[in-house]
Amino acid sequence: MEDKRTHALQQRRIVEQLVFGKALKKRMKKLIIHIGYPKTATTSMQLNFYAKMHEENKIEYLNHLNKKSSYLGDFYCRKTLSYVMGMSNDFDFEEELEKIKLINNPISVISNENISFFSEDYSMAIHNSNAKKNARRIRKIFSPYFDEIQILMFTRAQVTIIPSFYAQLFNHITSIQPRFKKMSKWLETNFFEVLTDSKIIFNYNLIYNSYVKEFGEDNVKVCLFEDLKHKQSSVLNTLSSLFCIDKGFVTKYAFQKNKKNVTIKNTLNQIEASPSSLVNKLKYFYSKYLRFLIRPEKAKEIKIKLIKSVPNAILDLKFKNKSRGLTADEKLKVFKIYEKSNLELLNKLGYTRKEMIKYQYLKAN
Repeated sequence: MEDKRTHALQQRRIVEQLVFGKALKKRMKKLIIHIGYPKTATTSMQLNFYAKMHEENKIEYLNHLNKKSSYLGDFYCRKTLSYVMGMSNDFDFEEELEKIKLINNPISVISNENISFFSEDYSMAIHNSNAKKNARRIRKIFSPYFDEIQILMFTRAQVTIIPSFYAQLFNHITSIQPRFKKMSKWLETNFFEVLTDSKIIFNYNLIYNSYVKEFGEDNVKVCLFEDLKHKQSSVLNTLSSLFCIDKGFVTKYAFQKNKKNVTIKNTLNQIEASPSSLVNKLKYFYSKYLRFLIRPEKAKEIKIKLIKSVPNAILDLKFKNKSRGLTADEKLKVFKIYEKSNLELLNKLGYTRKEMIKYQYLKAN
């Protein structure tokens, strides 16, 4: 009798697995993950291109990190991405993955520029990155839910992306390491003194290879930021094919200029960093000094009273932080660091040496 029950239970499980498997198979679709890099029109893509495609039901936008943003969809994977990037060791993202099963749209999109450089060793000040591990985590976590996973990566010449990156994150970087208010100190620590290529950020070839290993060369698409200016048709064709969408739609929405995340270069070769408000400076003073000088609850009380006592118009005043571009000597050092990896990657992508020099991935002879 017991044997019959056991056999019946086994048969039932087999049937359930088959039925569930078929149901899941119907829902399993294509996932496109836009991994960055930052400062390559990523924010514009998120706010304009992906948002519009989601609005018109051309994709299911699983968003990047902020669920509260109005342009994001019903499905999201904030906890899952935190785990992917080594920011969390908790396996509490099963609920997010379960919801993904309910997606009916044939194409889902995740866009998060942090995937390209965040890892368990990374910090905003000391960019000790091991982001190549993220590729394997992505495959292991998402492959059971999608038939196909494709990766989209935008690159930008390191001699231009590095100072722009520093300008954008100036407030974060200097709040952790005040000595990095001198850009030269930041460059020395994060680029010129790094002894291994596998730990340095903006090593595009290393990250590219890690995704090719997991997903295959045909499933890893690379666009150069510089082509948006010099060869826009190349980016247009890649995006149109990848998202199975009309080229006119891509042109209209993907290439819009976004004013929210722009660093402006002036005639003195300086880059204007993201402005910091007075309220942010007060919060920084609290987190950095006040809470360590007096009891935490008293410090918090003082912070709240201080912020409340200052008129909003003054709190919202912006203080511009300026960082410079790279000096000629710094540019040479940056070219030397990335020369071999840039040459290898761009050769694979079919770019000529002349184009590599024009786009500043290689130093002119």
